Order: sequence, then structure tokens, then C-alpha cells
Amino acid sequence: MHTYIRKGCVMQFLYGEDGMDATRIEKQTFDTYSYNEKKFKETYYLDLNSDLLGRTNYTVAKTNQYDFFMHPLQIESCRNDPELRILLDEEYDILCKDRIQLREILAARGSGQESDPTVYLPVNLDRLLWNAQKQYRINLLEPSPLHPRVILDTMKALNDELIVVRGDDPISKEAQYNATLLFKIFLRSKFATKRVLRDYRLSKEALEFVVGSILSEFKSSFVHPGEMCGVLAAQSIGEPATQMTLNTFHNTGISAKNVTLGVPRLNEILNVGKNIKTPSNLINLKIRDDKTIAENVLTKLEFVKLGDITVRTEIHYDPDPRNTIIPEDEDIVAMNAPIDYLQINPDDLSPWLLRIVLDDKFIGPRIEQDKDFSLSDIKDRITEHYGGGVHVMYSDNNSTDGYVLRLRIWMNSDNRDIIEIGDSDDNVCNEHPEWLRRMQRTILDELHLFGVPGIKKVYLSEKKITRWNDTTSSFEPTKDWILETDGSNLAEVMNFIEVDHTSTTSNDLVEMFQVLGIEGARSSLFNELRNVLSFDGAYVNYRHIACLADCMTFGGYLMAVSRHGINKGESGPMLRASFEETVEVFMNSAIFSHYDVFNGVTENVMLGQLGRLGTGIVDLLLDHSKLDKAIDVITNNDDNNKFNDELMETTDKYFKDNAESTPFQSSTPYMSNSSLSPSWSMGGATPMIGAFTPAGTTPYVQGSPISGYGKEE
Repeated sequence: MHTYIRKGCVMQFLYGEDGMDATRIEKQTFDTYSYNEKKFKETYYLDLNSDLLGRTNYTVAKTNQYDFFMHPLQIESCRNDPELRILLDEEYDILCKDRIQLREILAARGSGQESDPTVYLPVNLDRLLWNAQKQYRINLLEPSPLHPRVILDTMKALNDELIVVRGDDPISKEAQYNATLLFKIFLRSKFATKRVLRDYRLSKEALEFVVGSILSEFKSSFVHPGEMCGVLAAQSIGEPATQMTLNTFHNTGISAKNVTLGVPRLNEILNVGKNIKTPSNLINLKIRDDKTIAENVLTKLEFVKLGDITVRTEIHYDPDPRNTIIPEDEDIVAMNAPIDYLQINPDDLSPWLLRIVLDDKFIGPRIEQDKDFSLSDIKDRITEHYGGGVHVMYSDNNSTDGYVLRLRIWMNSDNRDIIEIGDSDDNVCNEHPEWLRRMQRTILDELHLFGVPGIKKVYLSEKKITRWNDTTSSFEPTKDWILETDGSNLAEVMNFIEVDHTSTTSNDLVEMFQVLGIEGARSSLFNELRNVLSFDGAYVNYRHIACLADCMTFGGYLMAVSRHGINKGESGPMLRASFEETVEVFMNSAIFSHYDVFNGVTENVMLGQLGRLGTGIVDLLLDHSKLDKAIDVITNNDDNNKFNDELMETTDKYFKDNAESTPFQSSTPYMSNSSLSPSWSMGGATPMIGAFTPAGTTPYVQGSPISGYGKEE
């Protein structure tokens, strides 16, 4: 069940995590998955203290009496068996634990499949039950002759026989547990004691038939040694890939959000592109049902530069810093000047002013969401960016005339290197407008105000998810607020306190590898492949996608499926030449004397010989100890003729002694022609002997009408 690739390296220790053949997997349903506590207990718990033990809640139409699924004698026997009571309680406890485990397993699939009770498992149990009921003529209106202890013992023995990985070491035990966990949960839920007695009414013979069929089909579902799992995976993934026509997917309700899908996205994944077309982060929050928290995180994440929130910029000659010639800014100067000019000398400021008008649509909502925010935060960023070389005045949060920033350059010599002022003070006043234009271009494009670098835009979307509610004991639809981004910076995003770092991901495989390592990259690679292939509802078995994901990551790094990745490995020249760059591969192999041992499928197919696959993977070993009493081969012609004569005499004697018991002795080749030898091919039964030809006595002659060769002469 190992999956090998390239010179004995192990890619998977257990094919598909369960060792099953993909052709033996069927879609099956946990019919009790969504039961509430009352219905679940009614279905599975066999209460020996109940007065209704062995009886259903409906009546039989013919007799107008309650329907019993257990015989009265068995009911009395069960009531007086304290050990059976303990066994039934243990069975119910295991079923309750199975249901909790099952919900965790199915919820891990994601993609809105949390409440979907369908799984893909070997051995169709519903079909086996139907066959048993038909074959053994089970009457569903009669009580079952089975005793509960028989069912418990039979199912326990069956569970012990379901072995995929043998071994007593801890790794083998864990692999065996993981490989059979889901199937055993399914088996226990189907063949619980009460269900077998009440729902199926199986007899002992029918139960033995079902158990034997389950064990036989389970063992025959194992993947065969030498199975070409790589070829199967390539075919399974390649078929839906040829049907892909979509380039991008337009998110409903989000006009600017596009996600690359289809063949272009599959090409990015397989080539492990470093600069993908639409990088994005899927951000889950710790508190997912609060829209306010999601909006607050959104404002913190979006990367905002000063130019993104600027409506216009103006350069004015405003010589008196204590006053202003701009009527709209009189309130700003009156508010800031008395405080600022107590610490600085206004005469040191440039008479030229850079006036920046900010966007009300950005500043207003941000002030409402964050009560601690004001334009002083932007002022601090500007002064920090220029190292104190500029003086900034700003509007109040409650301003009705818009939000404005007023920037002046310091003229003192200490800051000349910062603001790039010339040597002469006379040139300062004349050149300030040009310096302000230069500073304007720089500050709008480079000044980072808020957010995470790389996150261009953040979209808030509502995701409908069905979760199990323990209070109501049912699946209930809930709404989660998630954030999707244009651009990606996973490491910085995961540092926010509100972000759930355990489920936040990126669609950039290289970034996932750099942040979370090879296991995180492998998980992301599998999910991205599944999203692309299953986008239109197509089904591709898990083991095929996992085979490709493991092939690209099992070496501890991301290996692209291209001439620069997988074709640069340790495979032989013939395999690499069949992929791409045939002439270059053969040329390099000839120059550096590379050799090929022809262990793969492709190399042997190219040469028309039996490959190391299927039955060809088995070697014949010779036991030399068995050759001690072997007869030597006689090569001398005289000795060979003597041996043939002795063998012919022995054979003739045997047929003469047993002539009476030989059917159709007149047609026996050895009776009609004593010169025939068993060493010849079929003796007298060949067409060369006239008496035994299909056409009677007509000899086989080339060119005759009977032979069908040549023309009749």
C-alpha cells in the first residue's frame, strides 16, 4: 500500500490514507446524522428496564395488536441478564462518542458541507442488507429470532477482523485506527443491536451472510500491489480539467472582486507561480457573528496611503503663519496657532503652504468606527516621515468645512538636509514652490498611513454555515462574517488579535510554505486543487488529488509539475524525455553518461516490454534447497532417445491396462498410433494425422479448400 516515486522514495505510506481502491468506493449516507437526542436514543438505546422492551409504537393491521420485534422468551431472558445490560450501555456510549467524532470529521471538510451526511466508503451496507432480506425471505412483520448477545458478539468479532495495517508498534496501530475509523463508525451506526432487531429483523443465517459479505468485500476493496496510482490520478484530474472554460469567477455583490479559476488557476497551482494573478487572503475571525468587529478589523487591514484619501492638493503663498489668506482655513489656524507657536518660532516657517484636502467619505466613517482616531494621527505620520522637517496643521474631527492638512517647510539650517534646501537663504523663498511640488509627489505615493502592506482592498462578506446546536439538538443555519482581500500578506494579518490564525489562509502556495511550512503548503495545495476541480460540482476522489499534492510536497519543498520542477528529479532519461525537451534530455544524458534501469511505467511502454506494474512487479525467487532431488536434463541424443522409448513403453502399458476405463478409447491418440510420444505437441490430435482431423480422413494440404489458403487447382 506504499506509493513510491523516484528511486525508492516513499510518497505515501498508505494509499489514500485508508488503503482502499478508488473503484471500490461508493457514496453512502449516515441516515441518523441529523437526529436529535430524543430520536437518537429511541433509535439506538435498548432499555431492558422499559415496559416497552421489544415492542414498537405502531400496531399490525391484521391483528390490531402492537408489533413486537423480539420474542417474549427473549425479552424475559434479556431482563434477567445483568451482563447484557452492561454490554448494551457500553454500545450506546460508543455510538454517542462516534456521533461526536463524526461531526468533527465531516465539519473539517468545510465548503458548506458541515451538515451533509454523505461519505465515500467501501462496501455498500444498504445493498447487502437488502440482498440478505430478499435471499432469506425476511418478514418485517415478524419478530427477529436473534438474541442481542449474538449481535453484539458478531459485530465485535467483525470489527476485530477489519484490519488494513498490521503491526503492534505505535505507528502501525495509529495508521490502522485512522484507516478504519470512518468505516467502523458507519458500520456500528448501521448494525447497532436495536436497529438489527427492530428495523432489519434479520435471522441468524442472514446476519452471518451479511457479516461474511462485509468482510469479503472489505478485504477485496484493498488496493492491489503494483497499482498505477499515478496514472489513475492523472486521468482523474485531467478529465475535468479538459472541461474547464471559466477564467475568472465574479463574486456576487462584490463588483471589484475577481478570483482566478479554471485552467489559468490550475496552471498557477501546478507551476507553483510566485506572482499569481489574484493573490488573496481568506480571513476568519475569532468572533465570527459580530459585523461590527469585522468592520473594525477591515479598517485596520486595508493598506491606505495619503494619496488614496486625498481629493486635491494646493500650493499657496501664505506669508504669515499666524494668520491665513484662505478663508476656509481660518478656524484651523485659530485652533492650532496659539498652541503650536508657544513652542516654535513662526518666523522659521516657509511662507509657502502645501494644502491637502482629504476625502470626507473616508475620514468620516473612520471617525465613527474608531473613537480614538483624529487627523493628529496623520500629522504624526507625516512629521515622522520627514524627521520633523515640516510643520503640520490639521482640521478638527467635528469640522463642517471638510478635512484639511496645512504643511510648511522649516527654514532653519538644522533641517536643510532633510527637506533638501539649498545653501542660500535668499534661494529658499524662491525655490520653495518646487520643493513643495516634489514633496507633494513623494508624500502622496509613499506615505503609509494605515493597514497592512500588500492588502490593497478588503471585502466583507456573509457566509452561511450550518452548525450543530447542542441546545436545540439540531443543525441550524448560522451566518459568519469573513474577510477576503485583494493582495496577500499572511504573516502580518495573523498578528492581529481579532484574527483566528488557525483557519486564516492564503491562496499563494509559496507564501503558505514560507509562513506555515511544508505541511501548511500541502494542505493549502490540496484545498486549492479541490476548489478548482470541484467548482462546477464535479467529483474527484480524495486519493487522486492527495496523490498529486503529496507528489509536489513530499520532498520538503514545493516541486512544480513542469520541466523546471518534476522533470529535474532523479528519474531516468527515458521518463524525462517523454515529458518535455526530448532532444535536450537525450543530449545531456549522452554527454554525462546517464543510465536508465527502466523501473517506471513509461520507459517500459516505450520499449514494448513488461513494466514494473501490476503482476509485473512480482519477481520469481528460486529455492535452491528444493533442487537437491531434481532430475538433470538429458542432453545426449542417444540417451534422449532411450529415455523417450522407456517413457513410451510405460505410457502404452498404462493405457492398455486401463483401456476399459478410458472413455472413447478408439479415439485416443496413443491407442491408434503407438509411435507417438508425449514429448510431441498433442500427438495424434494434430491436424497432420488424417484420422483425427476435423474433416475426417482428408489430410491437411496447403492450398486445399478446407485449409482456406491459396486457390483450388
